[in-house]
Amino acid sequence: MTLMAFKMHYLRQGRNLQNESERMMYIEAVLIEIANLQKAVERDHYLRQLADEFSLSLDALKQEQYRLYREKKSHTNKEKKSVIQVRQQMFQPKKLLPAHHNAERMLIAHMMKDEHVAELVQEKLGGAFYIDEHQALAAYLFAYYAKGYEADPSSFIGQLTDDRLIRLATELAMLEVNNEYEEQELNDYMTLIENYPKRVEIEQKELEVKKEKDPIKAAMMLTEIHQLKQML
Repeated sequence: MTLMAFKMHYLRQGRNLQNESERMMYIEAVLIEIANLQKAVERDHYLRQLADEFSLSLDALKQEQYRLYREKKSHTNKEKKSVIQVRQQMFQPKKLLPAHHNAERMLIAHMMKDEHVAELVQEKLGGAFYIDEHQALAAYLFAYYAKGYEADPSSFIGQLTDDRLIRLATELAMLEVNNEYEEQELNDYMTLIENYPKRVEIEQKELEVKKEKDPIKAAMMLTEIHQLKQML
């Protein structure tokens, strides 16, 4: 018995083929299996067998089998397209983040892997990050090290209870950070964060200059902007 013949035999079991409804269900099930056959000769053979057994038009069976084949192919293509779209969304490049945002991310990534970095950040910034989630993670890290735990991202993440913070901490723990960092690198990050309010002020003043119609007032504002930039 061929595989297709076995399938046809299996599909008949428990069906009353004298009943029109069950007979039609059986025929459709067999047509679906025939549509999966690779060779045209096999498809033709089993279609003729169906036509003979149930006194059906061979052309009608061929049309129905082809319809089922197209329907299945369309469904498969939709599934493939859906998978591709999901993958594209997963791997599409993320939007560039502001400099201070990236600086906060890098500092926390270092802090999770080195207690000394956490001490430096606490001393200089006191955990005053501008992104709420970053500030929360920093606070948890300070408390984590204060309890005497050693640097271990997995252990730290295991103590978090907020799903958002767990996802963020996991993402940051996976960032590639240089274990042989220089304190200058860390200072650069912290300086970026400290200067963030001045940068916002400069951006606002530059916007005001563009809107200012009085050339003298605009010149005075540009001088203020220059002085603020020197302070950065």
